[in-house]
Amino acid sequence: MKHLLLLSFITLFSTLSLASDLNILVPLSPAGSFQIEADKIRGKVKKVGGDAYTASKIFVKVDDLKTGMDLRDEHMKAENRLNEKKYPRIEVTNIKAKGGKGIGVIHIKGKKEKINFVYKANSKDFTAKFKLDVTKFPLKDLKYLGVGVKGVVAVTAVIPIKN
Repeated sequence: MKHLLLLSFITLFSTLSLASDLNILVPLSPAGSFQIEADKIRGKVKKVGGDAYTASKIFVKVDDLKTGMDLRDEHMKAENRLNEKKYPRIEVTNIKAKGGKGIGVIHIKGKKEKINFVYKANSKDFTAKFKLDVTKFPLKDLKYLGVGVKGVVAVTAVIPIKN
């Protein structure tokens, strides 16, 4: 029984330590998917009363994005895709949220697009979820060895709330 309890605690804490602030589910064609994760989102959301929140800018460094495969990471950050050297950050600006829904503007590789998201908040964190059509951005050659990225990815971001 002691061993089972110890194993449960180890599993719980190792799962908590692997949690990421950003998770992007990328569906592939003809089949499959992979995840892009980042352990740190910079910026904070500010509670402005009741269930209303705002943020002027939050961002993630492109270098912090990881897929779990070095070759895929290298391809993702290349000049014809995210172009990490010229565009080192992905930003979301003008964030306004109330009643479980929100809006913002995402900036990827010099292009801006309005996003709509749903959110949940507690006393510490603001969790936003949205779909993003990557075909609206200047990301080229999203295919390798016959397997390509489908157009829409699912994004989940956990952002700290400023007290």
